[in-house]
Amino acid sequence: MALDIFIMSDQPETCRQCGTRTEFADFSRGKQIHECSNCYFTYWLEDGTVPCVNCSSTDVMEDVFDGLLNDIPSVWCKSCGTLYHRDEDIILGNIAPTYVLGKSYE
Repeated sequence: MALDIFIMSDQPETCRQCGTRTEFADFSRGKQIHECSNCYFTYWLEDGTVPCVNCSSTDVMEDVFDGLLNDIPSVWCKSCGTLYHRDEDIILGNIAPTYVLGKSYE
C-alpha cells in the first residue's frame, strides 16, 4: 500500500485552471503534483500534464474525440482507456486503449 505524503510548498503556485495562488503540493507518487485549493484542478508541476483521473498515468491525449463529443474538452488515457472531461474530472466512458479512431496506440 502506497503512503501518501503531503508537503506544503514554500512558494505558492498559480493554478493553471482558475488562476488562484495556492501552496498545496503532493509528492506521494514520486513527482510533484499541484492541486488547487480553490477548484481542485490537478496536474503534474514538471510539465503541466494533467494525470488520468482513473489510474494517474500521464500518458494521455487531449481532445482525441473533438468532433464526436460536441466540443467537450476531453482527455483519453492511453494506459487504461478512460475518457474524461478535462476540466471537471468527470469520467465519460472507457474506450479500449488498443484501437482509437483508426490508429493503434500500443
